[in-house]
Amino acid sequence: MVMRASLPPSLKPGDKIGILATSSHVRPGEIDAGAAAIRAYGFETVIHPQIYLQDGQAAGTADVKLTALHEFIDDPSIRAVWAARGGNRSIDLLPDFPFDRLARDPKWIIGYSDLTVLLNAITRETGISTLHAPVVKGFETTMNRDHTISVLCGRADPAPMPEAKIARGGTGPSGVIEGPLLGGNLAVFETLLGTAFMPDLSGAILFLEDVSMELSCVDRALAHLRLAGVFDKIGALMFGQFVGMTDTGQPFGLDLETILMRNVSLPGHEFPVLLSCPFGHDGLLPAFPIGQLARLDLSQKALFFPDF
Repeated sequence: MVMRASLPPSLKPGDKIGILATSSHVRPGEIDAGAAAIRAYGFETVIHPQIYLQDGQAAGTADVKLTALHEFIDDPSIRAVWAARGGNRSIDLLPDFPFDRLARDPKWIIGYSDLTVLLNAITRETGISTLHAPVVKGFETTMNRDHTISVLCGRADPAPMPEAKIARGGTGPSGVIEGPLLGGNLAVFETLLGTAFMPDLSGAILFLEDVSMELSCVDRALAHLRLAGVFDKIGALMFGQFVGMTDTGQPFGLDLETILMRNVSLPGHEFPVLLSCPFGHDGLLPAFPIGQLARLDLSQKALFFPDF
């Protein structure tokens, strides 16, 4: 049976959205424009002071972040929790994340990049969809703002991908693949391997992207996923934008596309593979509801969400 995560209640104008930081801290004024852009859609924003605290790069210790999460998750007037920014150290929250509290009063948890661990783990532990979408920092300049708000309000328009390259079309005659949508940032998603928080990838449409990564590290991360059996389970793979890749020191000797395809082209790996899909860290980021049934139509180069 294909996994179908349940949807949190849709937002409506006037609803309150809580903004906190599960990853790195925020400087004063850094999210003002993004929060204003959210309010322009008719929502109220409640900014938790925790976002300005510092523990190294992080926005406070794990305990401080969890306290902020408890406050917003337990507050019935807060109908969504939106990450102020990405960065590092969301993973520290997994052992004590209040999964049970969120399950009692489901609400959207929104973010991407370092939030990848939380989004996938929350859906695995609660069966509730989370939203891989822009963080508040920079939301005002993101080209997919309307798509994010539409999903939050219960209207998931298709995500067209005309620029995508179909590197492998699969063996099915229909050119349509259905499965739960899972994934996010490659390096962060990789950290779920071997933990109790890795979601079931059976038949999944897996999407991966990354930023400012060594080509050798991309290869190593994909090899890890391959050796762990990830690519033995999935139904399709969408590679997004790999922005700002580097190749320092002795040249690695392989370009990005070669690295991607070599790791997913072993015998038995016949699932469709798309390259250069329009999502990532470059300002293109449609909202992807984690755990929701998605339909990838290769002929239309588009992703549909039939359960919305």
